[in-house]
Amino acid sequence: MSSKFDFFLAALLVCAMCSSLAAGRPTEKPSRHQLEDVYWSTGAVHDERLADAEHDSAYELFKLRSSKPTTPNSIANP
Repeated sequence: MSSKFDFFLAALLVCAMCSSLAAGRPTEKPSRHQLEDVYWSTGAVHDERLADAEHDSAYELFKLRSSKPTTPNSIANP
């Protein structure tokens, strides 16, 4: 029984060591020159609401919606 438990702990230790290898490596970031190239090659956005909506849907574009008349006055005078 002890040998199975020792094997399990050894396998768990090997898995933990293998998965932590990538954690210590620094991630590659684009250089400032590459970032500037991307910035200048990207076209301008005509409407800021469109730019934000692409990333986080912060804005809903304004759309005119017809509403049903709710009062007798609005029915008589459209």
